[in-house]
Amino acid sequence: MKRFCPSLLVALLLCLLTLTACGGSTSAAGPTATAARMLPTSAPPAEIQADIKAYQAYVLDQANHLVDSTRMFTDAVQGGDLHQARALFAPTRQYYERIEPIAESFGNLAVDMNARENDVPADQWRGFHRIEQALWGQGTTDGQGQYAQQLLSDAQQLDASIAFLNLTPSDIVNGALELLDEASAGKITGAEDRYSHTDLSDIAANAEGARAAFEAFSNYLEQASPGLYQDVEAKFQAIETALSQYRQGDGFMPYNALTSAQTKQLGQALDAAAESLGQITSELPQG
Repeated sequence: MKRFCPSLLVALLLCLLTLTACGGSTSAAGPTATAARMLPTSAPPAEIQADIKAYQAYVLDQANHLVDSTRMFTDAVQGGDLHQARALFAPTRQYYERIEPIAESFGNLAVDMNARENDVPADQWRGFHRIEQALWGQGTTDGQGQYAQQLLSDAQQLDASIAFLNLTPSDIVNGALELLDEASAGKITGAEDRYSHTDLSDIAANAEGARAAFEAFSNYLEQASPGLYQDVEAKFQAIETALSQYRQGDGFMPYNALTSAQTKQLGQALDAAAESLGQITSELPQG
């Protein structure tokens, strides 16, 4: 019987160790790197998740009210009640304006509901401003029945779609910034409600919607960054103060009655709030 050569054993062991080391290194690097890429993003803290749900509930509540108010508005249009239709136009739009960035996330729905004249081809123009033109520009409800029906249907579609929202803190804050930016850059010109001149109502609703987004995270921000919280709160108060001087009853004075100095002051208040609000994203856990 041949004796086993010790040198052969050593060689075999060295070979096995080399293969194991190479194989182990390769297999360890691959799965570890892959696993790192596939690790799920951590969810926001429970408090922030609750805040998101609270804001989503606010959006749904506004959408519900939008459907109810739109139904009354369109009933007045279809019933030929010019006075009632005019009275309900601005209050109905406020529900939409508070959540406009949400509507804009659902394809062409926002365009269908809120396009202004010349924003779309004439044969595609419908929604609030199509009816507004008839109510104030022509002083009639005639021929608006189909647009009224479509507007109500669009409001109902928006309401149903909101049930499937899945928002992040950044989505909410960015939407609030969109509201303030649109108010200060677009509505401040008076081009939004160019026939009814109810732009102040829209601007107030934009500010209210942005504030609702901010207030959703107020408890967290008050603890995490009290100075920033107080600054944003003060900026929203400044918007309310600027708007308060133009209130008339349950609404506002016509926008075309404001001077350029007054519109400039209002625009500056909106811009200041947007600048401060933009800073809170970095304070919120995104998950």
